[in-house]
Amino acid sequence: MKKLRTALISLILINCVIFSVSINIQNITDTNIDSTVGDGYGSNWLLVFYLSNCQYCKNALSVLDSISKRQDIDNEDFPLRNFKIGIIECNENNWSCMRFNISRVPYLVSLQNDKMFEFDYYVTEEKLLNFIGEEKSIESGKSIPSVLGYSGIIFKIFEEAVGLINERIQNFIDSYLQWDFKWQTIHTIFLLLSPLLILLGLEFVILTYCCYRKKKTIKQVNPEKLENTEDSLKDEAEKKKIE
Repeated sequence: MKKLRTALISLILINCVIFSVSINIQNITDTNIDSTVGDGYGSNWLLVFYLSNCQYCKNALSVLDSISKRQDIDNEDFPLRNFKIGIIECNENNWSCMRFNISRVPYLVSLQNDKMFEFDYYVTEEKLLNFIGEEKSIESGKSIPSVLGYSGIIFKIFEEAVGLINERIQNFIDSYLQWDFKWQTIHTIFLLLSPLLILLGLEFVILTYCCYRKKKTIKQVNPEKLENTEDSLKDEAEKKKIE
């Protein structure tokens, strides 16, 4: 009976230790990124942006899962001990990936000391832990992208659209027209706004023409009506004198 009790207590203690040293990997989405990551200041995060059908992404997630189950996580010198880990699937969370300007996957960044640092290596446990644990100069970090909000999302969409149009037009100029001309962002903005400017111009011309016609109509009074009006006024004046 004592052996059974001792075995049960040991099993409970082992489970408690395993639970205490595990790292929780959070699924970050467009709906909860503001409440979890926020602006990224004042907390340490390791963010992994991935696509579900990407083989390299699957390797990165497998490495993260392996790290989260290591038995030495509870050591004070373990690099990820004071970090939160978040994974973000870009196909399902476009706004979050747009906020961080994701152009490739897997894309790993750490948010430390109110700065963002990019991980630019093939993901292995050793490289990732070294990346997190190494001392980083604030000057080498980038500014953490601010929370978008609705206005930020609209601006980002417009920015992405302008960039895509710039690239397509420049390729057309280089490949087909073969002109030595650099297409600028201001050209694309003017191109996108030109229909609106044309409509505003037409509206101005139409309103001006309508106002001009109205003034001309008012000035052109029928002479016969004018004479009849004068005669009626004279008749009324004579009637008043007789009375």
